[in-house]
Amino acid sequence: MKGERLNVNEWAKMILSSESLADKLYSPDSFVDSASSGRFEIPATPARPENLRFGSKKRTFPSAFDQASTRGLALHYFANHELLAMELMALALLRFEEAPPGFREGIVRTILEEQSHLRLYLGRMNELGVEFGDLSVNGFFWATISSMKTPMDYIVRMSLTFEQANLDHAAFFKQEFLRFGDETTSALMEKVYQEEIGHVKFGVSWFEALRPKENTFWAEYESQLDLPLSPSRAKGKNFSVPARQQAGLSEHFIRELEVYARSKGRLPVVYEFNPACEEVLKHPGYQKTGFVSQLETDLSSLLMFVARPGDMILVSKLPSTDFVAYWKAKGLEPIEFVTKVPKDRKIQGLHPWGKTPKHPEDSLGVKRGTEFLFGKDFGAELDDKVRSQLKSVWIEPECPKQLLSSPESILKHLKFLSSLGFTEFVLKARYGASGRGLKKLRDQEIESTEVSAWILHQLPFGPIVVEPWYVRIADFSLQLDLRGDKPRGLKGVTRLLTSKTGQYEGHILRGLFADLPATVLKKIYSDDLMGVFSEIAVHVSSELRKHNFNGVAGIDLFLYESKDEIYLRPVCELNPRMTMGFVALEIEKYLKMGTPMLWRHERVDKLPPELLEALKSGSNPGIIPTSGVDLGTRNATWLEPLIGGGSLS
Repeated sequence: MKGERLNVNEWAKMILSSESLADKLYSPDSFVDSASSGRFEIPATPARPENLRFGSKKRTFPSAFDQASTRGLALHYFANHELLAMELMALALLRFEEAPPGFREGIVRTILEEQSHLRLYLGRMNELGVEFGDLSVNGFFWATISSMKTPMDYIVRMSLTFEQANLDHAAFFKQEFLRFGDETTSALMEKVYQEEIGHVKFGVSWFEALRPKENTFWAEYESQLDLPLSPSRAKGKNFSVPARQQAGLSEHFIRELEVYARSKGRLPVVYEFNPACEEVLKHPGYQKTGFVSQLETDLSSLLMFVARPGDMILVSKLPSTDFVAYWKAKGLEPIEFVTKVPKDRKIQGLHPWGKTPKHPEDSLGVKRGTEFLFGKDFGAELDDKVRSQLKSVWIEPECPKQLLSSPESILKHLKFLSSLGFTEFVLKARYGASGRGLKKLRDQEIESTEVSAWILHQLPFGPIVVEPWYVRIADFSLQLDLRGDKPRGLKGVTRLLTSKTGQYEGHILRGLFADLPATVLKKIYSDDLMGVFSEIAVHVSSELRKHNFNGVAGIDLFLYESKDEIYLRPVCELNPRMTMGFVALEIEKYLKMGTPMLWRHERVDKLPPELLEALKSGSNPGIIPTSGVDLGTRNATWLEPLIGGGSLS
């Protein structure tokens, strides 16, 4: 009725308790905010017409909007959200009668605007051939907000979470509908977008007024949310920085939210970087050294390239917001970093860098009882099997490699290799990685006390591999992914960089055969080296499956020259764990095709001052950090051009 003046609480009761959509959309001309008469029992769920009551039927949101009907179905979802918002705001008015007048007035204004939005959605839906109630609707908003106990709860859950997310949704769908020529629906979304900015601004001002000042705005907001709500719910597609700025959110808050990551439903996998897994297998009572602890701190963030959105990465130190934001801008979805897994969080499983006996039986990756796969003795035997299975010109007929278990037999074989004309040799202890557990020696050092002491120290842990040290032409690594019921086998091939003593130094990305001599390239293509790589992957995968291996693994192999011929060592090392090669393949996804780059790993104290400054400041756009560099860092990883330019896509 025109000119009607209605009590705020009576109006709120009508919105909550009436099954009539017309009643819920009723907007009086003016209000009086005084105590309402009679006791009102707040319902478990809002009253609604039968076809709009909360249902459990799974709904699939449209994936394309080229048809009028799919745009109408999208508006159906949005209309239910507007109705839920009105009902929850009415609930807040009834529950917080003693709240400051300005707070209640702001909610009343917001309800009136939400009613306007709902009317617009209903009208446009009808024009697009969709009726409100054609789809099952859910009550997730009601389930997560209706338990609010204070005005602060309302502000945090509604204004700063769901309404803030609507800034992104409205902006995204405005552009999406316009992309298909629907200017009318796009204009509707623009109106919603502009008014949602005001709704969030209301929340920002009242949160600032009510919050304790011991924490930052961001820290207090995050602490106020309980699962299943988290800051992840406060953002949608195409994160809108301008809208948040207009709503009064600080640059610090916006940046922290932009890179914040937490699963919205799927149980997360927890990734752990434990680079000393071989040492744990070698020494059951192993205690981490300062070097290993620092390595974990510095490089654990590399797992962000491997994990999926919604997963967690266990770190001892959180990476900087700037570092995470940098990679988000390159297209990498932020991953949740935690210093410990919260006790109240359910997880899908633990995915360590390398499985050790300390990891739980249900962790992802290698199953318990298969730790022997890490041994260099198993790798050497696997190399012999693969060599016998391959019928290829790439395999040298004779391989003077031996797996030996006594000082006498080791010395004897070293002398035999020397008699064949080899002048450099390598001894491999049973456990070791990235060049650790490896002893390189020259002909004149065979009988030295240092070498004898090294052998005596390593033999108690298992046999030692003894072989010539080959001058390598190029190092490669095959990455296997054997997880799940349908193993994918060979994930990809990467090119390794190693030092003269065999230590790992990095990778060449997007340039598997870059900088190799023409004679080598000719043989690679004429004798189908990639095909041989595939054969090796098949053979090794088959052997690993025999031992119930269910994880990822890397096979290191290399090209070398012998007697004026080029050969391939098929299994130089087997790493039944995550590897840097696996990470390298994931980083390659962010590089332009045909743009070779170096992925370098180095101690910070060995870096030239200008390179270190470029890593810290970002002053050189060609130098791209892949792990954060700060005052506590000793180990750095970064991308740099192999030749000339180089950039991310």
